[in-house]
Amino acid sequence: ATRKPLELKASEAAVLHYTYSRFQDVVSRQHRCKCKMEPEELKRCFILEFDRLAFQMSSTLSLEELHKWYLQHVVWTDKQ
Repeated sequence: ATRKPLELKASEAAVLHYTYSRFQDVVSRQHRCKCKMEPEELKRCFILEFDRLAFQMSSTLSLEELHKWYLQHVVWTDKQ
């Protein structure tokens, strides 16, 4: 039997890219791979464009800049 999806409504909601549900997941991204910052090398290491971007950001931005990027690109609230 097929289960019917359960729909929940809330006054506030956030959608996360599941792989990066915590800020620390983005921070640690740079330590999980030894890829060079060359487009073809990044394509070989990461299938999804967003994962390539997350790796680039975690490798090049300061922690403060990376946190701003995370809030703007990973965490989407219903206010946006």
